[in-house]
Amino acid sequence: MAKVCDHCYAELRKRGGSIPGSCGSTSPRTNRASRPLSAVFQSLQPPSLWRNRKSTSPLTQVSVGAEGSTMSGSLQRRKKSKGKWKRLWFLLKDKVLYTFKAREDKVASESLPLQGFTVKLSDRSEGEDKDNVFQLYHKKTLYYTFRADDQHTARRWVNAMEEATVL
Repeated sequence: MAKVCDHCYAELRKRGGSIPGSCGSTSPRTNRASRPLSAVFQSLQPPSLWRNRKSTSPLTQVSVGAEGSTMSGSLQRRKKSKGKWKRLWFLLKDKVLYTFKAREDKVASESLPLQGFTVKLSDRSEGEDKDNVFQLYHKKTLYYTFRADDQHTARRWVNAMEEATVL
């Protein structure tokens, strides 16, 4: 059994894959006339694509200039509170934060649904630019630390992310 998105599920059903636990089927082997889900899925997505699923997932296929985005721009990010800062391009759309290695990239390298996260401006001393630093938490655990080029940009990102984190 495999988890698939609604679109893939509909395609699998249309193309005759046996769906374990669906109406009239108690196990994948009871419906011998149908092809197994894995065979149908392979015909939809060639194996060469699912190995690098991170960059080909429909969720991350959002272009940098996507219509209807809440916000986009360059920020520095580091994991948790340690490590080196890395400048990346971010796009916030439909309560999902998409990460691009560069503004020119056509496909996001990461996607992070923000519902259930909390965001706040840094209250710890981060040097001269502490007003430009904000943090993203998940269940009170620091997830990412971001640094904007100026205080105004940091506050705009915090406000946009706060709206996206609401369940």
